[in-house]
Amino acid sequence: VLKLCGLRDRALRDLGFEDCFLHVKTAENARALATLPAVLREMDAIRDPGARIEALVRGVFAGNVFDLGAAASAARPADGDGGFEATRAGLKRRPWCVDHLDAFRDAWLASATDTSSLKKKTDDVSSETSFPSPWKKCVLFVDNAGADVVLGMLPLCRELLRGGAEVVLAANERPSINDVTARELRALLPRVAEAERLGFSGGFTKNENENASLGVFQRALDANTLVVVSSGSDLPVIDLSRVSAELVDAARGADLVVLEGMGRGIETNLFARFACDALNLGMVKHPEVAQCLRGTLYDCVCRFARPEE
Repeated sequence: VLKLCGLRDRALRDLGFEDCFLHVKTAENARALATLPAVLREMDAIRDPGARIEALVRGVFAGNVFDLGAAASAARPADGDGGFEATRAGLKRRPWCVDHLDAFRDAWLASATDTSSLKKKTDDVSSETSFPSPWKKCVLFVDNAGADVVLGMLPLCRELLRGGAEVVLAANERPSINDVTARELRALLPRVAEAERLGFSGGFTKNENENASLGVFQRALDANTLVVVSSGSDLPVIDLSRVSAELVDAARGADLVVLEGMGRGIETNLFARFACDALNLGMVKHPEVAQCLRGTLYDCVCRFARPEE
């Protein structure tokens, strides 16, 4: 898979096709940003921590369905069936073809096993109940632009930030299909922070509570607890033995790695072994991959592994 993807992308670039889907990514980002505040409010309204974690994971799957690298999913927006809400509601019921959601949820909530350990963060825009993260530094490999990263991965990122974790977002160095690049993601995050702030406040007037009203994303950007790095990759898949020095430095001390998307999390690295906790999330969008996993098209993969396993 790595070799075939490399041959294809090199051939496209040699013929002058450096970023074929830039206009698609731009349009999808704008649509996803308009929907983001409603998704964040919905997540915050789920008071049960376990149910919220499951909703966040389901959101990752729903966002991941739009992929121009897979024929089946590339046609979905054109036929009117590419909406985030509709996709999330129509996800395959559990158990999925790889289903470690319960183990991931239990690991996250190990330090918050009763309601007395939950915290109400009054400095959050939402002022909703949050729960601590057992992970101190999380490296999240993101996949596609649009709903995938904005509505799927960033709400998960936000919950980890609220729980006290640092988050490193790793994205492609160069364009490939509709994957978001590190440069694009860096430019997108201030717009994400603004969408969160306006979505919760309905507007903002400067006063003594300005910092408290900025929102989770803006505070994390200001504190440098949310950063974007280039993975060094120019493919929709990734060889973790060949990543950028920037990512190597940023990942030092990480205790959770999340590999999202069919290319990075399933077709490559599904059985990778790490010296820290690892979560692979993705929707199966190739029938051949579904067959290998003894699942069906649009099945879901949630693999959680601890280093001792």
